[in-house]
Amino acid sequence: MSDIEPWPQTSFVGRLPALDRSDLVKLGGFEAYNGGVYILHQGEPGNHVFVVHSGEVRIMVSKLGGGQHRVASCTRGDLLGEVAHLDRRPRSASAVAYRRVLVQRLAGEVFDRYLDSHPRAYRVLARSLTERLRAAENRFVTASADVEGRVAVALCDYVNAVDSHSPEPERVWCTQGDLAMRVGASAVSVHRILRKFAGLGYLETEHRSILVKNLAAIEKIAGIR
Repeated sequence: MSDIEPWPQTSFVGRLPALDRSDLVKLGGFEAYNGGVYILHQGEPGNHVFVVHSGEVRIMVSKLGGGQHRVASCTRGDLLGEVAHLDRRPRSASAVAYRRVLVQRLAGEVFDRYLDSHPRAYRVLARSLTERLRAAENRFVTASADVEGRVAVALCDYVNAVDSHSPEPERVWCTQGDLAMRVGASAVSVHRILRKFAGLGYLETEHRSILVKNLAAIEKIAGIR
């Protein structure tokens, strides 16, 4: 598989030394998934590890009351399924392709041998897992204490419920009052935050709906990216 396209420097693959990266992309086979197709399922054994080569993968967790909640997004150079493989426990989340995705599938034992023979890759993996844990902690703090963060999380949840896999702006069918009730804040506070987001070009407020124009920016505020 060609890696002419640069690997994002913040991704697992992008942080690997050149020789380690070259060895990694020679392992396993490649699989393509269309938008909406699940790559991993919550609760299944972690027998494989995946490397994202193109596209976006959304990480989903089942809610107690039904449905799913998106907790993260993975793009080129990121790993999928490594945690379940490393701790030998069932997968804690599902992974679904958002539009077309190309991934590299590695059997768990192949990934283990790669790490054993490439100690620097082990350090890169440890750093990636630590950063992910910190991001999850930051998201919890933001969502718990900050109204703007809670609004961003709620908007991401609404968009995820639509699940259209379309590159076009997503329309969220809810009133500002509905959104205020959902996040436990006053309508005035939510209106002020939406007006701020609109001024930044992230969304447009319309009659009984919100048009999300820059989901990535809102996900960043929510702590998902």
